[in-house]
Amino acid sequence: MSGATVRNIAIIVILAAAVAFLPGGIEGASLVSQVLSAVFVVLMALILGQLYRRFRYDIYGLGDQFRAIFYCSVAAIVIALACASRMLNENGATFALWFVLMGGGAFGLYATWRHYREYSI
Repeated sequence: MSGATVRNIAIIVILAAAVAFLPGGIEGASLVSQVLSAVFVVLMALILGQLYRRFRYDIYGLGDQFRAIFYCSVAAIVIALACASRMLNENGATFALWFVLMGGGAFGLYATWRHYREYSI
């Protein structure tokens, strides 16, 4: 192994030991995780807003039916991702529902993309 790899592994081990053995380490790690999650959500919202502004005319050019499919597919994926921690830890029905939401959303996005590629100007 190279020196950089050994250094990176040592950093991870030191951070893991700090979380495990220092008082309040778990709460601190939870805080950092929540802050990073919030930053991720804000950045995704900003990026998706920019993408919407950039491709707004293409989206409106899909027509009402495929635009509705596109929006419903995105909503299904967002709902499935937001509820993933609960749905994947529950019984078989909610577990299967999560896969139905993700699969249906992915299929809807694929169908919209195919329509866009076939009929766009």
